[in-house]
This record gives sequence, structure tokens and C-alpha cells, in this order.
Amino acid sequence: MRDHLRREIVTGALAPGSDLSEGRVAELYGYPAASIRTALQALEHEGLVIVRPRVGTTVHPVTPERTAHALHALRAVVETAVRIAPPRSRPGRLDAPGARPRVPGTADASGIAAFLDLYTGAVERSENAYLRRFASQLAAHLLQAASALATSGFHHPAATEYARAAERGDTATMLRSLRTHFDHAHRLLDPASVGAEPG
Repeated sequence: MRDHLRREIVTGALAPGSDLSEGRVAELYGYPAASIRTALQALEHEGLVIVRPRVGTTVHPVTPERTAHALHALRAVVETAVRIAPPRSRPGRLDAPGARPRVPGTADASGIAAFLDLYTGAVERSENAYLRRFASQLAAHLLQAASALATSGFHHPAATEYARAAERGDTATMLRSLRTHFDHAHRLLDPASVGAEPG
């Protein structure tokens, strides 16, 4: 259930500010109250919903500030992962089990999912559980933001440079390329906020 609600939020099916009270979720999806409470607590921990006692639960709004912070934090996480990943495991795309890797330059490389796959792959290969958990939460917000803002165009030549450098094990070029690509993503995700800032 948590995964289902998470997917609905990050894809924009549940827009920022949407009511997610237990009654509303039960009405929409037919889940039992205990499961709903557990799922909403997990989503609050991930930063995807806001739970206000005696007021209700809503999908967290997307703001430029929050998105910029998430992007900046993800860049720091990826840079750390690139530095600590074992040299033998540095290919430039996500190769974790069940992943949908996207190679830079392919038709679907312009979306946020391709951008995140490329860089969260480094986090997966770092084998650091803390970095993985943090990157997953940040990626969820960035998916939500890109969906809410209808943002595309994430492909940049730096992605190809990063992937090639990763194949060679060239950490310095990987770091330089990912910084350029993240700067490009920041410019794409900078438009005005969607939804109201929580009061």
C-alpha cells in the first residue's frame, strides 16, 4: 500500500496538496485503517506527505526551495558514493536487480527517471545503506517535483561524459560531469512553486 501511494504521489496522480486523510484513502483505494496509518507514517518520514494532528494529511507541496535542497543533497550523496564505490563497480548506469537502466543518448534519456537512474546507480554500487536510503527519499521528491512541474529535458552532454568516465574509472571526470549535469537539472526545476507552502 505504501508503495502504491508513493507511486501515485511521485507520478502526480495525487497532486501536491491532495487530501490523504485515512477516510479519503479508504474511499479511494479501499485499504483498512491500520494499513493506511502505517503507510502514511512511512510517507511522512520520506517527506512526501504532511501529517497534521486533528487537521489531516496532505501530499507535500512542491516548492523551488525544497526541490533545490533535494537536488543539492542528492548531488552531495552521489559525489560521496562515487568517491567510495569500489573501482571495479563504476559503470555509468544503474545495474541493480530489477532496475530499468537508461543509457545516456537514448530516446528516454531526457526524463527525470533517466537522470536519477544514472546517478542513483552510483549510490547503489557504494553498498552504503544510509546513502541508499537518503538517495531514495531525495529521488522520490525530485520525481514528484518534475511531475508536478511537467519538467523534461534532463539529458545533457555531461551525462554521456559521466558514463564514459565511469567506464574508465575516472573519478575526477565523473565528479566534474555530474556537477555540470546537476546544475542543468537545477535550472530545469527552478520554476515557480506548485501548491501552497505548508502553514
